[in-house]
Amino acid sequence: MTTSPTPPASPEPAQPSSAPGLPAPNPGRYLRRTPREHWHAFISSRDDYGPALLLIVATIGARAIIGDHPLGIFFGVLLGGLTLVFVFNTSDASRRLVRSAAALSILATVVSGAALIVGAANPQMEKLARELSSLIGFILAVVAPVVIFRRIATRPQINFPMVLGALSVYLLFGLAYSYVFSLIAAIQGVPFFVQANADNPTNFIYFSYVTMTTVGYGDYTAATDVGRIIAVSEALLGQLYLVSVVALLVGNLGRPRTPADRS
Repeated sequence: MTTSPTPPASPEPAQPSSAPGLPAPNPGRYLRRTPREHWHAFISSRDDYGPALLLIVATIGARAIIGDHPLGIFFGVLLGGLTLVFVFNTSDASRRLVRSAAALSILATVVSGAALIVGAANPQMEKLARELSSLIGFILAVVAPVVIFRRIATRPQINFPMVLGALSVYLLFGLAYSYVFSLIAAIQGVPFFVQANADNPTNFIYFSYVTMTTVGYGDYTAATDVGRIIAVSEALLGQLYLVSVVALLVGNLGRPRTPADRS
């Protein structure tokens, strides 16, 4: 009596390959993440300068549009603090720097929220909220570009996120100069602009970016020699930065960098 041949066993489904010592990738795990896990993944990402660029634009827009109103201060602090922490974290800054930025942002958000609630009943609270808002903006405008540049300089390859990081620095230059203009007015004790009643955050930001991009509408002009010199330096820096740093990164996009390049 002959027996029929046993059919060949069906092949096992192929498992996703993974690096030795690492678990196999599981695409479904991303969909099963909780909102908290999504937020942690977002805030902990590295070299994620696309969202950083959008956050910087939103922060500048909030400061320029809403101004010094308590509601504007609150949203400016909220956006500025989130942007500051995200930029520091995605640039792989030290844990101490990230924690300090987070603590300052939480404190400023609480104070500005309280100032929004009590309103004119407590002018000291509103003044403190305004000062904390300026401090966060100043750190974002002055310290964050240094942190981003450090990250770009140590990357093994020039890629598109690095270009976005360089553009983020360009926008932060304009924000930094807007603070410098207001500081000049405070130190000299005279209005920065020739035009009457023009010294406010909205006009400082507007004048800064119009100057940096060399548009030069002429509707606002600096009143003092120091102000004019600083404005000229911003125009020069803005143009030289685009044609040197950004152009260099774009021209070498995708090229691996040697250790000598990163030194």
